[in-house]
Amino acid sequence: MVELRTPDIRVITTPEYGGRIVSLLSLKSGREWLWSKTPGRDVFLPNTAEPFSLSPMVGIDECFPTIAACTVAGGKYADHGDLHSRSWTILEADETRIKLRVELPGPGLSFERTLRVEAAELALSYRVCHHGTQKVPWLWAFHPLFNLEAGDRLELSSSLPPLRTGSVRGVPALHAGRPFDWPEPVQGVNLAQGILAPNTGQYAKLFFRASGFPVASIVNSQTGESMDISWDAREIPYMGFWLTRGGWNGYHHWALEPTHYPAEHPLAVPGFDSPPPELLPGDQVGWNISIKLKSPN
Repeated sequence: MVELRTPDIRVITTPEYGGRIVSLLSLKSGREWLWSKTPGRDVFLPNTAEPFSLSPMVGIDECFPTIAACTVAGGKYADHGDLHSRSWTILEADETRIKLRVELPGPGLSFERTLRVEAAELALSYRVCHHGTQKVPWLWAFHPLFNLEAGDRLELSSSLPPLRTGSVRGVPALHAGRPFDWPEPVQGVNLAQGILAPNTGQYAKLFFRASGFPVASIVNSQTGESMDISWDAREIPYMGFWLTRGGWNGYHHWALEPTHYPAEHPLAVPGFDSPPPELLPGDQVGWNISIKLKSPN
């Protein structure tokens, strides 16, 4: 494990175990923002033949080049992609910065991520290079699982209008592939407050279209603290939102997932106006995300 720290924030990542970020802790308030299915935040390299639910399920993973298990352009990819089951190489590291790389030899792709902490901000920079010989359809999705605490609510900037529903269980007002009303698609359901009444067996995955410089925030009305995720929509044109209230393996958490394509796999979505992105031999692509923690004075 590698720890990055400032007086305001502590970040722990595990290069040898899928490059996961297993802790995002506010040193001002003591709040741990990242969810874990085990109290000890246990990590290991999962079996790629097994579903993601049997992985460590802690903190932040990087989903690439897919979310759902699929076969694309002759390549077979695991559930939630091929990065969380591989050891990553440390290229550079100090007390506030670490640069990692992981190789996907099958399609000939390399994936780099740099973490940097400054004050109460975690900055993430990415670069993907295609060293292979075949065109590769792909998507990337930031995959943070956040704790859902009393008083939390989600606030989205106006540059994140609703796009369509992904997967859903137990919420009659939401239908896969259809538009949705945000944040209250039906009486008794408030997605921004994490409420899928009666919160006993539902989940929902929704997609938003991004423009400009969107900001997605979790704000706690009881403590006054918040977390902002921001990015450039020219680099990352969509965001996924995941909320489970016992509907997926009995878990309760939520996620804000900036992504390059509003789907679970890099295959064309019927009725959608844009194809999935593609990497051509020799291509390089990069993008950036900022996470800022705020605590009341």
